[in-house]
Amino acid sequence: YTSPIGGNRALTFNLLYFQERDAYLTLAESGSKMYFIISDLSKINNMYRFSLASFLRLFQRALQSELDLGNTEERIKSLISSLKHLVYEYVCRCLFKADQLMFALHFVKGMHPELFQNNEWDTFTGVIIGDMLRKSDSTKSIRDQIPPWIEQERSWAVATLKISLPNLCQTVCFQDVALWQPFSRSSVCEQEFPSIIANRISLFQQVLVVQAVRPDRLQSAMALFACKTLGIKELSPPPLNLKRLYKETLEIEPILIIISPGADPSQELQELASTERNGECY
Repeated sequence: YTSPIGGNRALTFNLLYFQERDAYLTLAESGSKMYFIISDLSKINNMYRFSLASFLRLFQRALQSELDLGNTEERIKSLISSLKHLVYEYVCRCLFKADQLMFALHFVKGMHPELFQNNEWDTFTGVIIGDMLRKSDSTKSIRDQIPPWIEQERSWAVATLKISLPNLCQTVCFQDVALWQPFSRSSVCEQEFPSIIANRISLFQQVLVVQAVRPDRLQSAMALFACKTLGIKELSPPPLNLKRLYKETLEIEPILIIISPGADPSQELQELASTERNGECY
């Protein structure tokens, strides 16, 4: 026999439990997405493998961050942002510098697919260009219409951009020489888009424009896009701090330090050992 009072309490508890669970569902989904994003890195290098246990510790660290926010929705957003930064810094610390930009773009693409309109990512990576050009009967005429401020060697890239993303090309008004001349001459063109254009296209579309007409600044444009999207000042993680690393890891977890020629962390390791443990043991 179950009394009505006891049944009501159980029902109320279940309702509160499910409400609380659903409130944090967005955070759980974001965490799951991040884990599978970083799992893909092993396809680039077999050394880039991250265990579920290490990721769960990052998740727990994000949950332990002190956030004095009364609104649950705002707290969830802050927790997702905190987890995102923890994961990015943790992973970047484990990557060779040459792979950090690649990971940043991969992370942005996985976490913010809404920033990429139809065909934009495939155009950027060159997946669909060949097929679209073969199907186009007007490629030559488009190339003939390349404005004079764009170097002739970039005519093919601009032509492919016009074919794959005609709406973007119509918006940027490449034919307006006076508008684009300062951009074409700038040494940091990715930061000096014509304001009227920058307000009408997305950050990734700006990357596509730089890729087409100023590939010499493409790497900087990609880094700028990733930094703005992830809310970080630079792609490289903070300098390695062995004391902080020691506190973040477990005693059963080996730490592999890959050093470049000329670097020698032995002195720092000795100081850490003396500080944290009896120096006579090492």
